[in-house]
Amino acid sequence: MSIKSVVILGGGPIGLMCAIEAKKHFKIVTIVEKRAGYTRTNVPVLQDDIKQHLKNLKLQAKLGSQNDSVPTVPFAKLEEALWEKAEKKGVEMLRGYVVEGLFGQQKKPDGMYKSMALTLREWDNTNKTISANSAAISLTADLLVVATGGGANADPIMKRLGFEWEELKAKNYAAYGIFEPGSTYIYQDDGSGRPVFDTQLNNDIRPTIQAVIPGGSGSGRTGLTTSDHNYLLVTLTGVTKKDYKALQADTNKLRKLLISVGKTMQGTVLNQLKTSVDRNVALFKISVKRAQQFYSPEYPAVLVGDAAVTPHPETGSGLVTGFRGFEEICKLFTALSKTRRSEDNRALFLDFDRSYELSVSSKALKGTYTILHNLRLMVLQFKTDVIGSLGGATNRAVIAYVQQQRQIADALAQDLQSEMDEAEGLHKVLEGLPAPNLDPSASMGRLWARINQTWRQIKDFTSDISLLDDRLRELEAEMTFT
Repeated sequence: MSIKSVVILGGGPIGLMCAIEAKKHFKIVTIVEKRAGYTRTNVPVLQDDIKQHLKNLKLQAKLGSQNDSVPTVPFAKLEEALWEKAEKKGVEMLRGYVVEGLFGQQKKPDGMYKSMALTLREWDNTNKTISANSAAISLTADLLVVATGGGANADPIMKRLGFEWEELKAKNYAAYGIFEPGSTYIYQDDGSGRPVFDTQLNNDIRPTIQAVIPGGSGSGRTGLTTSDHNYLLVTLTGVTKKDYKALQADTNKLRKLLISVGKTMQGTVLNQLKTSVDRNVALFKISVKRAQQFYSPEYPAVLVGDAAVTPHPETGSGLVTGFRGFEEICKLFTALSKTRRSEDNRALFLDFDRSYELSVSSKALKGTYTILHNLRLMVLQFKTDVIGSLGGATNRAVIAYVQQQRQIADALAQDLQSEMDEAEGLHKVLEGLPAPNLDPSASMGRLWARINQTWRQIKDFTSDISLLDDRLRELEAEMTFT
């Protein structure tokens, strides 16, 4: 066997799954996780294949299931269950450490190192830096799996490994909150013993906000929740950078926004943000990054999960695509366990890269499409606001200004729609579906270049405008909280 020692950077769900799987094939498996404990309260979408995998690991009881299915659970509970499982399987767990340095060992004729030596140092979670004067730990890795999440591209060690990322410059914004049902919460029993919402979010409350509940059948639908948390993710399609800063500075305004959007059509409101959760509301930028290659050109190292591509802004979770990468990692582990010489491994890394490329590109295109959709709605909302505030003017100069703004907005909206169509067409090609209207020269690189140009125009168009305050006043006038 050419691989004896496997090191996995990142103790999130995907990293832990990789560690448990690696232990089936290799003698020494080590997890390196910088967090001292698990505190993430957001609730990921668990697709059927992920549920089945957790069932195969016999984690139903740990995750609170009353039957053979695995419920949707907060990230922290999922991570804790997987951590305990990995520990029982004999995975060495190094918590509170990060990689500070590495160097290759035994360079082969093909230019790749046979293995690498890693230097670990303790992580100061309070100051978000390596602890001063902490003792170094050395590890040898015949294979390194990077599962450190969306911040991997900022880690200088990744540059040493030769990984590079490209990022879509266009961004949008999102918020999420963990809710506890109020006294008027209505549910029905589906036989699982878990509450099920019987209503649908009212997307008409604020047309410029798209509310998505992970686990539902689509935009604006509530999904299955646990008894612990109810998770609401909102993509803020109608807000500008100025709005985003206003929400950052005023947590109460953010809570008000989330509570308002959480109103259902029948009048039920998820009106109590869970008080037992310290950070139960959050605001974040939506941006898309993807690695240009998923294995290192010089070292036996691979990327998986959000380290490879992040995020999908509608679900707020990299778990689904990360699991696709995990499935490819499983194939790689099996193939590597059968090799006798490390010289035979490059072809296996290349196969992993090719297979994982489809899932990564698919996720990047879905995220791209959502950002384009959000930006298009923002531009149209801006046009509506300008016309609404100045449309009754009689001054010739003001009328000319309104007409000019209308034309710019329409042109930008048309460009964004064209880019959305191209993203959708590229995604169909990846899925093996016909896309007859797609330009034969279309590519993700060309699409992102087009979007970046449009994004610069949008920033100029809405640079000093806030759409948020008027929207909130409308909400307060329309809503009656229960």
